[in-house]
This record gives sequence, structure tokens and C-alpha cells, in this order.
Amino acid sequence: MLLLLLILSISFGQLIRLELVPGVIIYLHDILVLLALIFYLPKVKSFSSPYTRPILAFIAIAALSLIFSFRPLNQIIVGSLYLWRWLAYALIYFVARQAKLPLRRYLIITGLIVAITGLIQYFLFPDTRFLYNLGWDEHYYRLIGTFFDPNFTGIFLVLTLILLWPSPVSIVPFVALLLTYSRSSYLAFLVIIVFHLRRRKLLLLVACSLWLVALLSLPRPGGEGVKLERLFSITNRLDSMQQGLRLFTQHPVFGVGFNLLRYQQNNLVSHSGAGIDNSFIFLLATTGLPGLLAYLWLLKRQLKSNAYFLVPILVHSLFNNTLFYAPVMLWLWLLLASDG
Repeated sequence: MLLLLLILSISFGQLIRLELVPGVIIYLHDILVLLALIFYLPKVKSFSSPYTRPILAFIAIAALSLIFSFRPLNQIIVGSLYLWRWLAYALIYFVARQAKLPLRRYLIITGLIVAITGLIQYFLFPDTRFLYNLGWDEHYYRLIGTFFDPNFTGIFLVLTLILLWPSPVSIVPFVALLLTYSRSSYLAFLVIIVFHLRRRKLLLLVACSLWLVALLSLPRPGGEGVKLERLFSITNRLDSMQQGLRLFTQHPVFGVGFNLLRYQQNNLVSHSGAGIDNSFIFLLATTGLPGLLAYLWLLKRQLKSNAYFLVPILVHSLFNNTLFYAPVMLWLWLLLASDG
């Protein structure tokens, strides 16, 4: 029951969050992860897995990046909290894989909740620009869902579509995905179509043609965000990536410290202040080259286990900090646990 509640709690997104101090946020699923580890981690029979050594390597390097950041102790303590969260999510993999539960079924339910609540938001509250005053991006006639972000909602919908296909129910997350107007999510979905149908050329051509028709048929009710040819978000992403690479060149060994980017940029207000719009550049900027190499080792092992789900996440991570978005991290570890 605790694991079921944990999986379903992901769908609440930003609706159940508590900001303890600027930059320190806990979610309902964080509390449930902690409870699950307290009750079930001592009962785990084995921690042997293809991921164990890469996990330990990344934890060690990220911890060193915090130590050698030479920032005030209070900032290091706050920054380390995300590393503890990352470790807790990784440990949930060991707990969930021996639970003998239909984890994928629960993940599907979570994805459908995200899709349905997103559609309700789109049709009842299409203008969410008021959230800008709370530190979120401005969106008008875009499906942002409970994550308050069309891009992260979009990748969740892509992952749900992979789980559901070819069920007729997949039309629900498909329509929701279209209404996010998230080009990174569109690309992630297109890549998985190509990846899945790469040996069936005719079917691939038909699927890509239908996808193009669906995109061209999208409504354009107003606002810059629904224009697929918009340039401002591309410019913002390039600026973010350039800033991250600049930080890496200044701190190539251990970066500026894992999760200390907010203090480096002196941005304690915006919810995007702790990240860079590319997960790999984020790793370089915050943990240096050793941190990136350790994480690539982990990703290589995860790709061998389940490429169908990791490939779209990796594509999406080229344009967003997807690999370190807490709900995506937790979802991925639970998905990998379902494979044993």
C-alpha cells in the first residue's frame, strides 16, 4: 500500500509541495519515499545490481564537489539535501524490485491522472500566467498539468504512451501531449516512434506522416507559447547552456558543487534557478568531468535494461534538466524496478 501511494503521489506534482526555506522543497512523494525506506530498506536481501557501483561512484563525486566548492557551510548543507534525495530515490529501486507488485500498472494509472488533470486545466484554466508571480514561467493556452510546466508534463505523457501502447486508452495522453506545445516532448515522442518502427519502413512513414498532420492541425488560440516556430525559448535555452559551459571551464574538476548552482547564480526566487536546460551540461557545471563520466556509466547500464524508456528521457534531457527533475528520477527508478 505504501508503494502504491508513493507511485500515485507523483501525479500530484507541484500541488503538494512545501518550501521550507528558499531552495529547499519537499513533496508528498519525498515523505513517502522516506517512510518506505524506513520500513522496507532493512528487509532488502541484496543490493547487488548493475547500478550499484555507478550509484556509489556518482554519490562519491557529487559529495566531493560539495566539499571542494568552499562555499558557506549552510549552503553546502542545503545543497547536499538534493544529493540525499537522489540517493533515496536510487534506494527505492532496491526496495521496489522485490515487492512483487504490478508496478507498471500503477505507473500507467499515475500517467493517466497526469493526462486527465492536465486536460481539465487546459480547458478550464487555459490562462496560467498568474503563476509567474510565484516563480513559474508564463503559459497561455498550454497544458501544464500538475507539474506547472508543459515540458516536464510532456515527457511524463510520452512515457505513459509507451506504457499504454497500443491500448485505445492511449488517445488520452496523446491528446494531452499535443496540447503541451512542448517541442522537446514532441521530439522525444518522434524519436521513440522511429526507434520502435525502424525496421518497418512503410509503417514508420505512415506514423511520421500522421504525427506531422496532428501537429499542423493544432489550434493556435493566441500567445507566443503555442507557436511551434517560436524562437525566444530557444534563445533562453542556448543562454542557459552557454552559462553552464562557462561555469565548467572555470571549474572543470568538481564543478561549482552539486545543487549549488542556485547560489552560484544568486537566484533564490525562480524555480528554474537551480538547473540548466541540459542535464549533461548541468552535470559538467556542478560536478565537473568526473561527475559526468560517473553518470554516463549509470546511464549506460540503464540503457541496457530498458532503452525504450530511457531514450526519450535522454533526448528530452538535451533541452531540459530532465534527468534531475525529481518526479522523473523517481518514476525511472520504479520503472527499472519493475524489470527486476
